[in-house]
Amino acid sequence: MKTVKIKKGLNIPLSGAAEKKIEKISPSPLIAVPLWEFPVFKATLLVENEQRIKAGEPLVRLKDNPQIAVTAPVSGRVREIRRGELRRLMSIVLEQEEEDKKIFKSYSLNEFQNLTAEQVLSQLLQSGLWVLFRERPFDLIANPDKTPHAILVNCFNSYPLGPETGIILSGKEDYLQVALYVLEKLSPNLFLTFAESDSEIFAGFSGCQKVAFSGPHPAGTPGVQIHFLCPVNRQRSVWHLSLQSALKIGKLFLEGKSDLKNIVAFSGPACKNPHYFEVETGTPFNYFIKEEYFSPQFRLIAGSALFGQQINALVAGCGFFTDQITVLAEDSQRHFLGWTVPGLKKFTQKRLTLGRMLGLKKYDFTTNLNGSVRPVVPIGSYEEVFPFRMHPTYLLKALLTENLEEAEKLGCLELAEEDLALCTFVDCGKNDFTSALRTVLNRIKKELL
Repeated sequence: MKTVKIKKGLNIPLSGAAEKKIEKISPSPLIAVPLWEFPVFKATLLVENEQRIKAGEPLVRLKDNPQIAVTAPVSGRVREIRRGELRRLMSIVLEQEEEDKKIFKSYSLNEFQNLTAEQVLSQLLQSGLWVLFRERPFDLIANPDKTPHAILVNCFNSYPLGPETGIILSGKEDYLQVALYVLEKLSPNLFLTFAESDSEIFAGFSGCQKVAFSGPHPAGTPGVQIHFLCPVNRQRSVWHLSLQSALKIGKLFLEGKSDLKNIVAFSGPACKNPHYFEVETGTPFNYFIKEEYFSPQFRLIAGSALFGQQINALVAGCGFFTDQITVLAEDSQRHFLGWTVPGLKKFTQKRLTLGRMLGLKKYDFTTNLNGSVRPVVPIGSYEEVFPFRMHPTYLLKALLTENLEEAEKLGCLELAEEDLALCTFVDCGKNDFTSALRTVLNRIKKELL
């Protein structure tokens, strides 16, 4: 087993960790099929309002690859089609009328050796689970017509207040092993990555190359892991999956069921009862989260406080990749004397506040940016939290100025938005490098077509 030690990075000491108890949420009568999670999603809509649809039937198909579809998780009637800016599809709301699930072919443990790549691809595409595969470069839905250089199953979540691996995997080890048997049919290289502290949990799995990672965030992100194991470029692609996505694939092939339940950590400084939910993908957030959290004094984030989507009318249902929900207190006021006070309860990267110098373990972060947008000031902050073997200051400037050629030379094709979340957090200029990266990646992708 290989071990990779990450030295650069930063762990955000956020208060409000979830207790190790799981609340199982009953099925909701309404399902908001989440399309908002995909950064670039040009799809053909196949349904209309009030249309009846059966579980497993396609709702939308990708325009550039029609064999990839998002399917209906339940049978029922289409109640609403929600669109965002530029008429981008955000979600399709279904009213569940029958509690039925489409059954697919199941396999015994002895049959997986004889499975072909074509059989695996066919079942994944028919079930609608293909959208769980993400492809670098560009971090979009993987192209099933290509063979990736490698597939990476990431079982390490280093985000602030991220769910614990042991809670997600408990009792589902067979599903993960089956997923590894299936995925090795699709690529010559299959990596299973996890935290070094979880090495004992993954010691018994086979059919893959096991790699342990240690160090501060972003050691648990797929971008960092791919960078150190098999870097990508225009000619070489890598697919990656989360642990929960792999478990869904394992259950599909072992039992023939497309189970879209997620274990979600509900946590954050403003969360009054932090714990775990087991909830179906597409379940409206207001179905299982108390109404008080939807008031203006709170901000609900689907994802971590470091990188996630704010929950609103368009981001309304639990996503395919949602594994945590963070609650922060809204705070947009200017505080008296600002950073000139000792700051016992303030956190800084540079150890400039009293609380940071005293080494307080947890902080009650809010949504306050503590300033407005300013130019990039290179004081070495990015280099301390950016573990990629790149020059972050030059790269970030190229992204903000949309210099495509320079950004690609500096390595932007290896990155996704989450890889620049820490740079955005430590930036004293309050610049959003994540959206700048997505703009540049979209333009490069468009030039390739």
